[in-house]
Amino acid sequence: MDGLIFLIILLLGGLMTIIGAIVNHLRDKKRREIMTTFANQIGLDYLPQADSSLLRRLAGFRIFASGRSKKVKNLIYGATDEEAMCIFDYQYSVGSGKNQTIHRQTIISIESASFTLPNFVLKPGGIFSKSNSIPGMKTVEFDLYPDFSKRQILQARDEEAIKKIFDDRLIRYFEENQFCVEATNGKMVCYIPKRSFRLEEIRYFMEKAFEIYRRLVERALVPN
Repeated sequence: MDGLIFLIILLLGGLMTIIGAIVNHLRDKKRREIMTTFANQIGLDYLPQADSSLLRRLAGFRIFASGRSKKVKNLIYGATDEEAMCIFDYQYSVGSGKNQTIHRQTIISIESASFTLPNFVLKPGGIFSKSNSIPGMKTVEFDLYPDFSKRQILQARDEEAIKKIFDDRLIRYFEENQFCVEATNGKMVCYIPKRSFRLEEIRYFMEKAFEIYRRLVERALVPN
């Protein structure tokens, strides 16, 4: 009897593994269809799987520092003489065994030689507390904008330099548009943690990312 119970448990375990693999396959197939459709709509190139070169280029960002088994999927990309843009699904895992969790989210990266801003990380305040500072960075607060400091966490290596970038208009903008934004060495990434955007959301997300990028570039070009 004990042997029969053990055999049934093994069979059920194997069945659940197979079902999980099928569900993951169907989910990934549907996601590829969504991203392919969007790439065709906007006339950009698409790759279902990307090599590790993009992750190496973006390695300096905090979002890519955690986890393991990191993958870039469903890469949509395009470039002009001035800028290079990528939209992609980023996947990584934390924990192991039964405690392993796989996180997936959509990220937009923009690279440009004109994007000469001090390094910073901007995230909604609920994502990590002020006490959870990034090594080498300081939490930046604005006494005249208490709502901004409540809603957003801004951390930077050069506090004074980033305060010159974040003027009244930019602060007011980010009070109302709470995306995660990271900037370093001529590159910017924009995302919402652990969220993969649906087809009807991707265009809005891309437009918002470019709006943020343009606003930041304008501030970088203003003499201080």
